[in-house]
Amino acid sequence: MRPPKTRASRRMVGLPRFVVEELAAHLAGATDPEAFVFTAPQGGSLRVTRFRARVWRPATRAAGLDGLRIHDLRHTAVALWIAAGANPRRSRRGLAMPR
Repeated sequence: MRPPKTRASRRMVGLPRFVVEELAAHLAGATDPEAFVFTAPQGGSLRVTRFRARVWRPATRAAGLDGLRIHDLRHTAVALWIAAGANPRRSRRGLAMPR
């Protein structure tokens, strides 16, 4: 894994307390602070093509959402934030979307 290309590529992401607690429990037995949080079935980094084939497509088909792309969730998130009263400009920045 390589570091991000730019400083803007690094960002802090706020998480609800229950997510922080679940992550802490998930990582409780970890001994390597540089290890991946989520790994492939045999260890190592997740590969998007394999994740899409093994997890994403079966799940979206089962939910009746065949054809939904992972990237579509970004657009849904922004639309929901704006509908909830978030500032559109700030929502775009949170996802690092172009202006």
